Amino acid sequence: MEIIRDMFTERDQNCILNMQVEEGLDRDVVYWSKENTCVYSVKSAYNLLQVMKGYVVPGDDESIWRKLWKIKAPPKALNMVWRALSNNLPTIVQLRGKQVQVNQICPICQEYDETILHSIISCKFASSCRTIVFAGYRMGEHNSFANWFNTVLSSGSQTTKEEIGSVCWLIWRARNKFVWNRKATSVNRVVQLKAAQVMSTSALLQPGYVGDGAVIWVKPQRDTIKVTVDAAVFEDREEVAIGLVARDYTGDLVHAHTRVFKVRSRVQMRSPSGQVIESCRRILRRRNNIVLHFINRSTNNVAHQLARVAYLYPDRNFDRESIPIEVMNCIVGDCYN
Repeated sequence: MEIIRDMFTERDQNCILNMQVEEGLDRDVVYWSKENTCVYSVKSAYNLLQVMKGYVVPGDDESIWRKLWKIKAPPKALNMVWRALSNNLPTIVQLRGKQVQVNQICPICQEYDETILHSIISCKFASSCRTIVFAGYRMGEHNSFANWFNTVLSSGSQTTKEEIGSVCWLIWRARNKFVWNRKATSVNRVVQLKAAQVMSTSALLQPGYVGDGAVIWVKPQRDTIKVTVDAAVFEDREEVAIGLVARDYTGDLVHAHTRVFKVRSRVQMRSPSGQVIESCRRILRRRNNIVLHFINRSTNNVAHQLARVAYLYPDRNFDRESIPIEVMNCIVGDCYN
């Protein structure tokens, strides 16, 4: 009794003294309520932490991590969401927590502290983006990004689940462009980028044709010309460049061409991209001697290198004698690999 009075406050003393002690026990027993055996395990402690942090909803068979990696979105988008769920996204509040002396007010809205939840969900800019993209879907109020994300994955439509990762990444990308480059991104621009990204992602995730996905360049058959194409973006120059390389069955260069376009050109485009694609499809349907394949970057080094140096040689035609030496080195490398 004296030890209890010396070590504890009056409230704690009353709690301790009012505890019912079962007769017949020689000593107290410590048990873990999260296991049926009452014995502590790391797995049960981990599961408890997942629930406490909002990563798992009690009664849900799947954790938020399994749901996340099932989303059909670009890896960079999923990685960004994973960092946000893990509280490792470098928002200003997160930086302040690491003793970085910065103003923690949101740089976009200038109204609230920039937490992970605010930067991706609550900020006026982020909210406007999500309202347009997910029109008709009510997001509700949430106290953490993990809680919000888990709710969307549990109750959202299949389309919402597939697009949510890309939208979060685009919002974060727009935030970074403003913070580091002082370039503001409009809500409409985010919506346009989301539409383009979803189309490209869904196309890449479709079952490929025979010949798609090659990782090593191989010579075409005799009497056949293989053409590879790649593009490069030069943000500082506001230009997009295309490199086209045609080679014969020996692997030797037949023809190469570069084109450079100004991204912000004032020249009016004569047709939407969709009409251009459809025109290409009509041409291909009329010609049975042309086959298109998607190939990996490792297979496309020559066209990629030509696109990268295209701004030095804009709108040029090349043969074996005039091709830039760095591109010729790639051609030789393909022939001898």
